[in-house]
Amino acid sequence: MINNLIQLKDAMDKKMTFVIVKHYIHPNCDGQIRIPTVVHGDGFFSIEKDKPNSEVSAANDFKGRWFEYGRSSDWVFENGLCRCAQHGRRIWDIKVLEENLPDIKADYAAYSSQPGT
Repeated sequence: MINNLIQLKDAMDKKMTFVIVKHYIHPNCDGQIRIPTVVHGDGFFSIEKDKPNSEVSAANDFKGRWFEYGRSSDWVFENGLCRCAQHGRRIWDIKVLEENLPDIKADYAAYSSQPGT
């Protein structure tokens, strides 16, 4: 389970798959399963798993979409969720897939059915 930004950065460095549980700016990204492709100290590119020609995966010469980590104070880590808000604006809630995929999809379904999410 990811408990801080250092652990999240380490997971991205290891190219660990993650799910976008909730995207507050682009709701069409909710539930997407992503894989980091190029990782830097300040952020990373990610593509959609098993969708090499999707709009997300094709972005930035097929490196995928870019996301900057921001500051550690931009993040809240609880119950396996990594929640980011930058400049007071909620960005996304993600969960690193450390276990098998069916369990994560069940987690996503349970989370997305909760009021206020």
